[in-house]
Amino acid sequence: MAAVLLFLFQMTGYDVSSLSFYLIAVVAVCLPWCMSWIGKRGIFIFPAQFVMSAVSLLISLLYMHETAANTVARYDMARAFLIVHALALLGTLIRFLIRPKEAS
Repeated sequence: MAAVLLFLFQMTGYDVSSLSFYLIAVVAVCLPWCMSWIGKRGIFIFPAQFVMSAVSLLISLLYMHETAANTVARYDMARAFLIVHALALLGTLIRFLIRPKEAS
């Protein structure tokens, strides 16, 4: 998830007021759905999706720490990463509340 989001952010920038940011947010909300195949292997889907989003946020923040040249760039990147990952976690929570059977 982090690799896909970082690639998209690098291609479009970290501006949260652009249309590309909203498209990245849609991709981020949909990416945890890709974990549904692990339910067939006996792994709980909801915790796996939550861990996926949390690890992606951690990787993104580490990337920000290593690449941001100044405080403004750090602020822009951190804000974009936090918003996108919060939306992904919120989308996962909403899917869990709507269909709790799939999570177990």
